[in-house]
Amino acid sequence: AIDQAVRLIRSGAADYITKPFDIGTFLQRLATVIRPRVDQHMPPETGISVAARTVDRQACVAATKDAPVLIRGGPGLGKLRLARCIHALSERRSAPLVVIDALRDAVAVGDLRTAAGQAGEGVLVLAGIGSLGPSHQAALMDLLQAPAFRLIAIEALPIAVQPPDTVLRPDLLGLLQSHEIVVPALADRPEDAVWLAGRLFAGFNARRKQPLSGFAATTEDAIRAYGWPGNGRELRARVRRAVEVAEGDLVLVSDLFPERAADEMIRPLADVRDAAERAQIAAALERTHGQVAEAARLLRVSRTTLWEKMQKLAL
Repeated sequence: AIDQAVRLIRSGAADYITKPFDIGTFLQRLATVIRPRVDQHMPPETGISVAARTVDRQACVAATKDAPVLIRGGPGLGKLRLARCIHALSERRSAPLVVIDALRDAVAVGDLRTAAGQAGEGVLVLAGIGSLGPSHQAALMDLLQAPAFRLIAIEALPIAVQPPDTVLRPDLLGLLQSHEIVVPALADRPEDAVWLAGRLFAGFNARRKQPLSGFAATTEDAIRAYGWPGNGRELRARVRRAVEVAEGDLVLVSDLFPERAADEMIRPLADVRDAAERAQIAAALERTHGQVAEAARLLRVSRTTLWEKMQKLAL
């Protein structure tokens, strides 16, 4: 069925064909599927959505080239992880990968030259390239004239909205934008948020003495509906806390979003049913002075049923 095909495509299937089908058409589609693809060795890294798989595919293509790459997206979207993937898939993977964060560290012009030398024939990852001043940009362009290393630049903000004093010079901007990978926000990829939460859950759950079964269906719905302003970084923090504090068998909405706890007064039906039955049985036994048969008559159940419930509820 089409709905099943859609689910399978989202899970990684390459194609589908509906019955009944012509054998010629089937063989033609099959030949396309088994043809080597540039991303065939890359499992889902960014997510399972079409947008995420496009990012992964672009990363695979970038791994086959030597031109500088610009990875752009909001905070917490795994841009550095993607840069590491490009390095690991490239022919430079046996050479060093050197990371400089221009936003967090006080980077001098000499630091750029030193890092380029350390990278050798490997990869130099430059995070926060939009914060580099004119002298740093000039030094970087000199290094890129005949580089032994490969440059992967990372930037959180769109290049067009950088502060006036850190606008990239046109030649550097053109060099970077010719090979650009944009990672969409997690809010635009709700299914990826659920997928990522599942991957994070497995790791944190393995540390528990009493493992959980997973997320409640309402929790998955809440993950899809949430805006995730902190993207994957916020998701990781929330999942970690939720797995640590969850008391039942499943991670509930209140575990993942404790700020909603005051509004989450809904209890599992099984707990509500057990509590109600226990209260009624206790009241009936009190009225009949512990006579099980008489209590069963009041509760309109058989004596055997009442006895089994009493055993279950420790009455």
